[in-house]
Amino acid sequence: MECMVSNASPAERFDTALVTWVAASYHPSMPPELRVPEQSKELIYRRVGKLLDRLLLEVCTDKARATIRTEGTTGLAAALHAFWASGTVELNQSKEATSVFGEIWGYADGKKISGALQGK
Repeated sequence: MECMVSNASPAERFDTALVTWVAASYHPSMPPELRVPEQSKELIYRRVGKLLDRLLLEVCTDKARATIRTEGTTGLAAALHAFWASGTVELNQSKEATSVFGEIWGYADGKKISGALQGK
């Protein structure tokens, strides 16, 4: 299986962490104070929007579209959650992304993080 994000450079690792934060911000369990601030969203999306779009297209376009179809525009958060959960194994190979999730969720290991993302 080809890795979705190579994380070869510090910039790529940083972008992966940003995408992780953005996706996690839509999860209902994320404390409001740890979510991406409204004033930062535009800047973050400008930086990682293409990466997020590419991952959505490559990893779970059908799943995301189905969620949006059945839940309307309010299904965007669920679609992002579904996208992130579907790519957990590859994306959590990034120590930086896993670290960000660890801080956000209070979990120490990738398995627990993966389980949380998949609703287990």
